[in-house]
Amino acid sequence: MHKIFTLSLSFIFFFTFSTSVRAQSVTDSLRNELQKATSDSSRAALRMRIAERLPMSDSIEAENHFLEALSLVDREKHIVLTASIYADMGRLYYNLYRYEESQQYMDTAINVLKKDTSLMSRKKRAHFQMNIAALYGVNGDVRKQQEQYFRLIPVFIKLGDTANLAFTYRNLGEIFSNKKQYPRALEYYKQALHTYDESDRNSYYAGASHLDVAMCLGEMDSLQGMEHYLQEAEDILRSSGDTVEHMAFLYYLKGELAFKKNDFRKAEEMYRTGLDIARDFKSFHFMSTAFMGLANTYQEQEKYEKALAAAKEFYRLGGDLRDVSFQLTALEMLGDLEFKLNHFPESYYNLKEYIKVSDSLNEVEITKTMHQLDKQYETSQKEKQIAKLEFEKETAELRLVRNRLGIWLLLITVIALLVISILYYLYYKKGKRLISQHKRVHQLEMDTMKQEHKISLLSATIKGEEHERSRIAQDLHDGLGGLLSGIKLSLSNSLGKMQEAPEKEAVSGAVKHIDEAVDELRFIAQSLMPQVLHIQGLGEAVKQFCSKIAHPDISVTCQVINVGNDIPEDTQITVYRIIQELVNNAVKHAEASQILVQLQQSKDVLFLTVEDNGKGFDPDTTLKSGGLGMSNLKARMELLEGEMDISSAPGTGTSVNLECRVGR
Repeated sequence: MHKIFTLSLSFIFFFTFSTSVRAQSVTDSLRNELQKATSDSSRAALRMRIAERLPMSDSIEAENHFLEALSLVDREKHIVLTASIYADMGRLYYNLYRYEESQQYMDTAINVLKKDTSLMSRKKRAHFQMNIAALYGVNGDVRKQQEQYFRLIPVFIKLGDTANLAFTYRNLGEIFSNKKQYPRALEYYKQALHTYDESDRNSYYAGASHLDVAMCLGEMDSLQGMEHYLQEAEDILRSSGDTVEHMAFLYYLKGELAFKKNDFRKAEEMYRTGLDIARDFKSFHFMSTAFMGLANTYQEQEKYEKALAAAKEFYRLGGDLRDVSFQLTALEMLGDLEFKLNHFPESYYNLKEYIKVSDSLNEVEITKTMHQLDKQYETSQKEKQIAKLEFEKETAELRLVRNRLGIWLLLITVIALLVISILYYLYYKKGKRLISQHKRVHQLEMDTMKQEHKISLLSATIKGEEHERSRIAQDLHDGLGGLLSGIKLSLSNSLGKMQEAPEKEAVSGAVKHIDEAVDELRFIAQSLMPQVLHIQGLGEAVKQFCSKIAHPDISVTCQVINVGNDIPEDTQITVYRIIQELVNNAVKHAEASQILVQLQQSKDVLFLTVEDNGKGFDPDTTLKSGGLGMSNLKARMELLEGEMDISSAPGTGTSVNLECRVGR
């Protein structure tokens, strides 16, 4: 189930063109509106909406509508509409497996939106970047795809775009599902479910998310949970009535559930129901998954002829879809079924095609099966030729005996010379390679020692600085703090004994000033060494720091996401000092009125973003000048072995992004 589903998921996420019965009535209504529309922009928007609702079987008509919409729209005046048309064309080409054209149109859509800074434009641009991430995935760059999704999560949160935030979580779930990391995938699938607004709880997107969770639970053999989420998904999808693709997938998963329970009769019924739905709406993808399920069901019941017929349909549809993974699965299944039916040549051919397509010569089990089939095939061929060859062998035997000794001697001589030559060549190459490797290893060791020495010095310096801060904070609290408290107590006692109003007013003012001094002393001590950092961890310390910095003239937004308390204390202190330095710079030097502090942890990687709307600066000039604050930042980042990116210019505000590992 896993192999087929993961291929279908990208299709569902990227696909925006509906195939439902409701969509047909909506399309007819839009066509009527198009006939009545008078302005070019209205006609362009209506053509785009019609194309979005056409099934993939009408892809040529959809493409024509998009091209006509582009010719009608005023691209300078209607920027968002223009970008939406380009993006929809990119999605259309994606679902037609024309990925290069899809990439071009999605890039064009993003470039068009650069001219517009409105909230709608920013939401669209983020949505298109999510589609670009899907293209990274189909092109095989899963790491880049995953990084793009992680970057988009805080963007969608900031924009309040819950729908696309949920899609992003679902896509991350798909990535981990492809890696067979099902508990992690389940975490993101459930996070997607919790992201939907109340208004979206019963939408078909929420129904699709329930299917994601059910699929993942099935892979984890949690059949009771799978059945629960399938029932919820069915209730939502039937109430929304806005999709057929998901209903076909629903019945496929219900078939998988019955299959896992060994209820093969019900499994066949569910697969066939999903197949009928997919056929009605020409959904070749889900027709393929249904045939795959039927083939597995028949095979388990040893109905090999029926299983073979279903597997052949599965292979044919995989070819029509140009889906290599479908074809590989079908070829493997065909090879096994033909073998069980004693169709050895056909089995040999299918498994040979499997190896040719997959280029997977390292798969031991497939190779063993190929050797076995090869032997059986050769034996059957030889048996047919034994009678014919027997006479030729008898007449040639004497000649072969005479020539065999000479041939073997020649062959042994050639092989011996060849082996000696190869061994000498390998010995020579190995010697050169070892010398080169020794040089590189020595250089790497020297570089490592230098780096470790530098980090050791930085660590010692910063630890000394933190120790001194802690000592000063303690001295201020215990020494000067106690002294001020004693003075206040003494003055308060004297105040009760005074009779003259002017004297009492003067002493009362002094007590008030002492209170202010004590508060300021506590703030200074807390800044030098915040106790909350040791007690509650980095996340809470950052929140309290931001809340203390904020006042009516400065708005400070603090977002702490998934930051654990198991980060080493030295690392927490270093990150906290970096945040202090960046926020204080924004307040004192940038004269900012809005500051964003975002701290997020993913596994053992910590991401920090600090943005402000201040007057900005030239990063190159500031870095070259070597100011104390910038030097401290660079030193602390080197200690963390992290990366820092500063984006700023005079008059445009500042954005600082930091990334470092926080594992023990």
